[in-house]
Amino acid sequence: MPDKAQFPSYRQIRADAGAFVRRHDAIARLESLGVSDEGRDVPAVIVSDPTVASDQKQMALIVCGRHGSELGSRVVGMGVLKWLASEAGAETRRRQHVVVVPVANPDGCVREEFFAPTDGLSALEERTILSLAERYSPDAVVDVHSLGGSDIEAVIAAHTTRCAEDECIQYAVASEMVEAAARQGYPFDIHAAPFPGAYNNFFSGACYERFHSLAFGMEVNHEALGPVEAAASGTEAIAALLAAGNRRAGWQRTRGYPNELLIGSFSTSVRPGGADAAARRRSRVEVWTNRAAFGAVHREMPDAGTVRVTMAYEGNALAAPCELCCRLRGRPKVRRARLNGSSVTQEACYDGSSTFVFAPIAALTAGSYELIIELQLNAL
Repeated sequence: MPDKAQFPSYRQIRADAGAFVRRHDAIARLESLGVSDEGRDVPAVIVSDPTVASDQKQMALIVCGRHGSELGSRVVGMGVLKWLASEAGAETRRRQHVVVVPVANPDGCVREEFFAPTDGLSALEERTILSLAERYSPDAVVDVHSLGGSDIEAVIAAHTTRCAEDECIQYAVASEMVEAAARQGYPFDIHAAPFPGAYNNFFSGACYERFHSLAFGMEVNHEALGPVEAAASGTEAIAALLAAGNRRAGWQRTRGYPNELLIGSFSTSVRPGGADAAARRRSRVEVWTNRAAFGAVHREMPDAGTVRVTMAYEGNALAAPCELCCRLRGRPKVRRARLNGSSVTQEACYDGSSTFVFAPIAALTAGSYELIIELQLNAL
């Protein structure tokens, strides 16, 4: 059993964050999110490669230490920061803007008490980490906690709904996180529900609800693991999540976290539009905010060479572009695509067994939409 006195104090966490930024000032900066009720700073460390334009990057947010008595959560933030500064983190630095909050509840940390409500976000969380999320609309979020009284570690996949393919995608990514940790000797479970009275999903749940973030909770362990191992176990799982933001999921046409399937299914769906990551993020949030105004997306094949997709939208006009996507078997050649009778320049991607065709909608207004995809039959 580890000596719990080995876990860092608030003062040490704050000093370590400052030292990290001074040592890696070319890629990291320190920001204050505000102060606690007792006057303690809530720090955030932002890590990214400044030579790559920020509009091209995914946005990930890792929050640790929301509950002051959860000792293992105190070390995961610094573990992730050290990984990000290493050669292993170089691709993530180039492709992502990562914000790590190493201690979100400084007063609870000093008191070594839970020191947080169990029925919602605290006022401190609303004005610090939730305000931070509102600023960035993160593509991915991890809320790190820690268990005592057992040897369990877990990835919490309880922040989604059955809208579109969210449940399927979240569990697929959670499995990658668990497998990555297991390869280094750290067994994680995947839990679908919070631990009563301890873990809660108020922060990650808010990020999913507001921004369609790919949102996870995590329980490392301070009963069976000391600070070094607790940091390593959490870092392994989080590094696997960050890797998902660097690659292209088969059903998405660009690299980035697999959170762009907003309405519908893998077969037919509404996706965000935009020329870069920042534009797609704005589009994603706008479409997601108005998701209740979308009707079902239908797909049919009137004949062997034609695919017809229909959709209705009853909401306010959207400022950002979006896309209507249709999945086709194999690698067919598209002869022409028409949206409400007008030809559109579609884009496509291939996942190894099927082709996803994306038709842009420059300005979505209330009405009915029909996408006709005409195929070259001799190329099927």
